Amino acid sequence: MFYDIVSNLSFSPAAGSQLAYYARRLKSESITRTFSVVMAVVLAGLQTAMFIAPPNAANAASKNDIIYGGFAGANPKKNLLAVYDQDKDGLGHSGYHQLFEHFGITRKDLANSTLGNINSGNHKIKSIGRETHFALDEPFQAGGNATYYLRPLYLWGDGLNYPAMIGKRAVDGKWFAVMVDCGNIAVIDDTPDKPKQPVVKRPNISVEKELIKGPSVGSKVKPGTELTYRISFKNTGTGPAKNVVVGERLSDNTEFVSETQIAVQGHTGPMSSYHGPHKAFEGEAAGYFVFWRIDQLNAGGYGHADITVKVKDSALNDASVCDRGFIDSPDQSAEYTNKLCHTVDRKKKPDNTLNPQNPTPTPDNPIEQPVTPTVENTPPPTGESKLTTAKSAIIIAAADNSKKDANGATAQPGDTIEYTLTTTNNGNVEAKGYVVQENLNDVLEYASIIDPRGGVLDESSGIMSWPKADIKPGSDFIVTFQTRVKNPLPTTPRSASDPQSFDLKMDNVYGNLISVNLAVPAEKQVEVASANLPQTGPGTSALIVFVLLAGVIYFFYRNRQLATEIAMLKGDHYGGGK
Repeated sequence: MFYDIVSNLSFSPAAGSQLAYYARRLKSESITRTFSVVMAVVLAGLQTAMFIAPPNAANAASKNDIIYGGFAGANPKKNLLAVYDQDKDGLGHSGYHQLFEHFGITRKDLANSTLGNINSGNHKIKSIGRETHFALDEPFQAGGNATYYLRPLYLWGDGLNYPAMIGKRAVDGKWFAVMVDCGNIAVIDDTPDKPKQPVVKRPNISVEKELIKGPSVGSKVKPGTELTYRISFKNTGTGPAKNVVVGERLSDNTEFVSETQIAVQGHTGPMSSYHGPHKAFEGEAAGYFVFWRIDQLNAGGYGHADITVKVKDSALNDASVCDRGFIDSPDQSAEYTNKLCHTVDRKKKPDNTLNPQNPTPTPDNPIEQPVTPTVENTPPPTGESKLTTAKSAIIIAAADNSKKDANGATAQPGDTIEYTLTTTNNGNVEAKGYVVQENLNDVLEYASIIDPRGGVLDESSGIMSWPKADIKPGSDFIVTFQTRVKNPLPTTPRSASDPQSFDLKMDNVYGNLISVNLAVPAEKQVEVASANLPQTGPGTSALIVFVLLAGVIYFFYRNRQLATEIAMLKGDHYGGGK
């Protein structure tokens, strides 16, 4: 437009008015250009300040940090050595000398390290922390009773860069790193890779039975005597057991009295009960049965029910009373092999009321003589106890009290989560004084304990412990506790040094990992969405800002130049003046 006006200025009288209009437009536009330059300069200043001194994260530290809050700063090596020399961090942690010695790292090795980056794309790198987060965690102790956990670095996220002081051990030249943001030590796992085996999830169902009411096992019982048995069952496998039938076949010398409602943890689908005459189950003759059908008993699931029977009036003398407990599924069957037997006694006791102080012995009523007990020197058992641990959890919805498997599911604020910890002794020696311990730090970020069921929580460490227990060979020791999801959910940002902290998940490990998702609060939606955006970094964003600033300045001065040229043309056209 400016070119057309100048070209016609000498030939068209209207070109003068067009020139005046264009001049007014440029004057108005100069105000916008000036404002744009000011704002761009301010933005560039803020970006420069962020590049020089980046902002600290709102939740910069985590209890998982080996050095709480890390040792970042203008001189990270100096800060690291200061913690080592003082043997203490800002939270009062100590034992750094023993911890570094555990990995063969000396102070001189730390002094010779250099600042760089390590990448979790190298799956050989393992890092340590103070908290358990993953099923691959390897617990170890270094310096007193402090327990640490070693795990592959890629579990926090694959292909991520972490600033670290990187060095080599003088003793053997092996690589190590100390991560700046958390102080966690990283090493190379040089064990040879094992060939991967296909993971097949299979159930492993079993049943146990105990007498909880009635004369002791092995004794004689009269007709009409009631006996109450408890049938307990579990699935200690890695996969669900479907179409499970669990119950008891009554002895031919007993009759059914009553049953309790079955209590099951860790199941899905419907359940039903039955008692009465029934055809044979696998390996079992037809007879009178009391049993329950469970659509699916999940891995780690368990339960029990009580059955009361009584000795038949028609039972013969010396007849055996041995009810059987069993569990059956299409893939597996099991029974309780330790018989809980009694013997029927139809004999009447002799009448010795004439001389109760000195009864006359008879063949049916001999007078027992006191027997001096003998103490046998039993040699201690040989072998060892082999303990394995497993964990399951269910969500009890606050809205309708419905239940579902918690692992991988989403819990809502106010829901109850019941955890079950199972410790199994697969050895042949009793494990004495075993203490169940559960690290609940990640759970307690979003939930509170409402029923510890005998457990005691250490608030400072976040670890809940149960009293010592002796676990016999082939037996389980089971503890449960309940937590309730906080309402409203905390909206604390993720920790900069521990991405698993305040990540809207509750993870904890007891043999296997249980991970419970949480509904995303509105205040956390921006944080969750931003985590999926590309990570440009301060350098890229600074380049974008300065390119924008250059463009704004160019158009600002272009506007000034056009305004000056129009003023000169107006003076020439009208004979001087602007």
